[in-house]
Amino acid sequence: MKALLSKSLFFLSFFFLLAGCTPGHENQNFTDWTGNLVDATGQVQTDAVPMPEIIDGQRQHINENTYLYYYGQTCSHCKKIEDYLKASGVDQRIHIIPKEVQMNRENLQECLAQAEALNIPSEQIGTPFIVVQVPDGADFALIGEEEVLTHFQGLEAEIRAL
Repeated sequence: MKALLSKSLFFLSFFFLLAGCTPGHENQNFTDWTGNLVDATGQVQTDAVPMPEIIDGQRQHINENTYLYYYGQTCSHCKKIEDYLKASGVDQRIHIIPKEVQMNRENLQECLAQAEALNIPSEQIGTPFIVVQVPDGADFALIGEEEVLTHFQGLEAEIRAL
């Protein structure tokens, strides 16, 4: 298991280098795309608070899934996804939990464990990486900008159709 995690950490670190998504500001706090303050170790200082399910008698979330969003602070592909989510309003209609993986080793290990549980080889893991937790247990992953964007565009179409 340790050998698999070490190998996975190597491949993910290598992917960050290839994608140009390398850590750059390890000693600084920053605000992530959801407005949470993240310290220099990658720990979120304010918990992500999910929106209430019902406001004024209307359901707010488009589905009951939870989206575990593993991202890199300096990853340009992640930034494009985050910009899309904000501009489209999809981020306000889903339960999304952002988890920074470049500086936060716990989040990185959690990401690798999630991938392993979904039988995703470590060499296929990169950011953005989203684990969609479905209430019936049929969890699945979205890997890479194109796949993630396509999924969220489908949710945006569902929202517009309501």
